[in-house]
Amino acid sequence: MVNVLILPHGFPHNSLKGRFYEIARGLSRDKRFNVYILMRPPSSKIHATLFILKSFKGIFKPSIYQTEKDKINFIKCPFFYGPVPLFTKFNQSIFRYIIEKYNINVVINEFSHSLAIPPSQSLIHIYDLADDYLNFHRNIFVKYFIKKHLRTELLKCDVVTSASMHLVQRLRGLGWIKDFIWIPNGFYKEDFENIPENEIKYIRKKYNLEGKFVIGHIGSQDKYSGLDFLLQVFNQLIEYEPKTTLLIVGPFINIDAKKIAKLKNVVITGPVAPDRIPAFFKSVDIGVLPYKPDETVHGRFPIRMMDFTAARKIVVSWPFGDLKTLNLPNIILAERNIPDWVKAILSAKDMTWKREWDYLLNEFSWQVIVAKLKEIVFKLLDGKLIKWSL
Repeated sequence: MVNVLILPHGFPHNSLKGRFYEIARGLSRDKRFNVYILMRPPSSKIHATLFILKSFKGIFKPSIYQTEKDKINFIKCPFFYGPVPLFTKFNQSIFRYIIEKYNINVVINEFSHSLAIPPSQSLIHIYDLADDYLNFHRNIFVKYFIKKHLRTELLKCDVVTSASMHLVQRLRGLGWIKDFIWIPNGFYKEDFENIPENEIKYIRKKYNLEGKFVIGHIGSQDKYSGLDFLLQVFNQLIEYEPKTTLLIVGPFINIDAKKIAKLKNVVITGPVAPDRIPAFFKSVDIGVLPYKPDETVHGRFPIRMMDFTAARKIVVSWPFGDLKTLNLPNIILAERNIPDWVKAILSAKDMTWKREWDYLLNEFSWQVIVAKLKEIVFKLLDGKLIKWSL
């Protein structure tokens, strides 16, 4: 049995997908793999003394629970979380304890701080660049620590994986990355193929979408989502297409959802259960990716882009990150301004999915992507002569 520990960079809202969990799902379906995910502390604002006490208690009694459907093990073990050197040092004993207790063979690490993976001949260290960590923080001291920590972890790991070729090329230019393997984000085909037609009809009826041209903006609505820009585009668009509805699916974070819900032809659903999200992708006519243009966006490979693709939808986006290089046939790229986006959405309205694009449904399925990751794992295990058994 290969015991894999995943250290996720962040935990998304429970109605949204995360790269770390989709990878865990794929690995856990193989009987040769036992997958663990280390949960982050609930809050960084806990009183320091209590937190230390809880952390020491966690060393000896980490709690663990397994998801019923996917058989993924979540380890709940309080530790210091934050870009502070002292935290990293303190967490070493906790991390070593977990490695030994659960006989971990492989660590897939997304952390940009707090946890340093100890070099070991009996441990495979895969660093998964899930985001552009260098540009998340504006504080110069925090950026300095993350830069130093990230460089160290990237140079000592066995291999770097990432969904973003754009981000890897930038860090490779700094001399921080030796070996890199592209592991894109994807989708599970069965999540989209087994949706009853009645479910789609129910959604369109419930939200008054019948007979409308529906634009889907699905995902977490926060300061990075580009919702303000999208609403400006939509305001112009309905002058040309008055029977158009903007369907916004997902949680609102520091955005006034009630105010947006009052806008003409705009429908919001709020958070949706994970197993129902694919039906919403199928229920819209086109998707949009209006992300805010900041320093971090170019390091993204949005899972929602793949979900729209799995639902056989046309998507309008602006050319950030790898989108120009990928050149996906169902993605219309338009410069991020109102006139160009209005024009692109009107073009998307007249497009339909072509059968020859179905190759995307195999190329970007998590089954194919995780198979590639498993191949990497077994090569590294053989290379280090690490023993494992069923």
